[in-house]
Amino acid sequence: MTKPNENGPPQAAFDFDARFMRKGKRSAIVLLPPDYLAPIGLIIAHWGQFERLFAVAIDAMLRAEAADGIARDWVRDSKRTSFKTRCRLLKDLCREWLAIKRPEQAKALMGIIDRASSLASKRNLIAHGSYAYAIEPHSSTVTNCRAVDHDTGKEMAFDETVLKKLYHDIAHETAELWFTLRSFCTIDGQLWTFEDAEILRIYRETDHPWNPNPNRQKLTPQS
Repeated sequence: MTKPNENGPPQAAFDFDARFMRKGKRSAIVLLPPDYLAPIGLIIAHWGQFERLFAVAIDAMLRAEAADGIARDWVRDSKRTSFKTRCRLLKDLCREWLAIKRPEQAKALMGIIDRASSLASKRNLIAHGSYAYAIEPHSSTVTNCRAVDHDTGKEMAFDETVLKKLYHDIAHETAELWFTLRSFCTIDGQLWTFEDAEILRIYRETDHPWNPNPNRQKLTPQS
């Protein structure tokens, strides 16, 4: 519960809400720097959005392939199947069915699958691994943050920048998947997307706490 040092190294801290503390209970704590917590949550949230769309892609292509008279030995309710296995299935669908009809879209989808496979391993470490870190003696400074999979021995070092890049990369692949699918099929529902260039334009042309610009002339309504 230390106050973050904005000008120094990240500090270990834990968060709590007094409304949910209970007499007689004990609380497990995670001593990660406070600025790391929101990016970790966004990694999980963005990946959930990607997984939902990924499942839509598999189901839509299985149905389309079946409509062409091709029977594939696969249970459509594949939520419990590993992501790696589902990636192989979608690649097979791209090579064996979609590439014949839409070669450009098939190539684009396979590129998304390859990039998502790499992101998935990092996301899994963050979401399902254990957090390891060191705290310097007689201080609250946290160093050497890592996500560890004790079953496989895999580790990933991370800081705030690594975490933020990961959820941005997932967001990019989700939007890419959405527009690739929309280019050859209809998808129910909506995914909110914005062009990065437009987001940056708005960011740079407006005054706000994260981009203060005292020299910019304020716009006033015309009378």
